[in-house]
Amino acid sequence: FFSSRRRHTRLQGDWSSDVCSSDLGKTFLCCEIIKYLKQQKYNVKAIKPVMTGFDINNYDEFADIDNVKILKSLNGIINRQNLINISPFSFIYPASPDIAARYESKAYVDYDLLLEYCRDFLNKEDNDYAFIEGIGGIMVPLNKDKLLLDLIKDLDIEIILISGNYLGTLNHSLASLALLKGCKIKSVIMNDISNDIVRLSQNIESLSNFFSGPIKKLYHHNHKDYDDSLSEIINGLI
Repeated sequence: FFSSRRRHTRLQGDWSSDVCSSDLGKTFLCCEIIKYLKQQKYNVKAIKPVMTGFDINNYDEFADIDNVKILKSLNGIINRQNLINISPFSFIYPASPDIAARYESKAYVDYDLLLEYCRDFLNKEDNDYAFIEGIGGIMVPLNKDKLLLDLIKDLDIEIILISGNYLGTLNHSLASLALLKGCKIKSVIMNDISNDIVRLSQNIESLSNFFSGPIKKLYHHNHKDYDDSLSEIINGLI
């Protein structure tokens, strides 16, 4: 996700949160951080400006959908306008935004409007913390010309990169970090989606040889130290 912190020294100053690929837990972590900050009485805002697999005309407030989860974590009312405010560029077809636009015969995401929307969101003075969640991985095409990576660079915000604990994660994580060279990386978080703490330690140790910034581990939700690892991540980010 991308995020902006305003009260203290400047996740993802401005933060961005993103992942090496889909389904690695960025929405979950974003929501957990939001809920924690709201408990501390901070004014928190969040958006996921581009979404696919979402029908604004047929949504369910109990659905397992990213923007619904974000709105709930903000204690917002689940209604059409609030969901549009969080995800103003949305498509029904579950694919990358460029493919979804072609499939639905809709206009591609207008990158200039998207960039302006995100900048306006980050510049609101009433935010203590502001988060922008990405879509898929950093190389997802937003339209025919722009990638999510372009948005990250143009917004010039700190990045929280979420990776998963699986065979192949080192290749995906290091490739993402190479593409993000020159960007401000707040932290890498490795989510133990495979529930394999031995591989988790091995992957983090190897990754640390090539990335000198913070690397945090999130244990599998069935692990006895899951809550402690989540608390450590949140406290390290804020």
